[in-house]
Amino acid sequence: MTTTAIRLTFFICILTLWPQEARAAWEKQMEIFGNGNTTMAVAAGTGKNAVAFGQNSQQGSASPALYVTKDGKTWNTAPPPGQFAFMTTLSMVDDKFVYGGGLGFFKSENGGQSFAEVKLPGTGGGPFDFTMLERIHAVDPVHVFAVS
Repeated sequence: MTTTAIRLTFFICILTLWPQEARAAWEKQMEIFGNGNTTMAVAAGTGKNAVAFGQNSQQGSASPALYVTKDGKTWNTAPPPGQFAFMTTLSMVDDKFVYGGGLGFFKSENGGQSFAEVKLPGTGGGPFDFTMLERIHAVDPVHVFAVS
């Protein structure tokens, strides 16, 4: 059995171990990204705080879109961290600290209302010098694990 098959089998076993009563019915609350748009990442913090990132596609062009909520129902737009921002993973520690990754590494200290780019070790900071982050998991505001 290959390593990939072992990982896949392990993943399937985890899914089958959940008891039936632990599964909740999903109910669509609202669609924050309209028709033809995509949601790429979402993260929830404490309470009902959450952040979502995606791409708005209008008239053949796509632009980054960032949405935040404090009550889980009302989503407001926030400025993405740049015209070419692309986040495929988000991790929200609490109602303040959010980390985002994709084409670059980003940090918010105000619940996703704004993000600043964090330069990673070994990158020179040039326009084409970036690291593609696949997954991010923030344990707390200071300790963050990322896979590139």
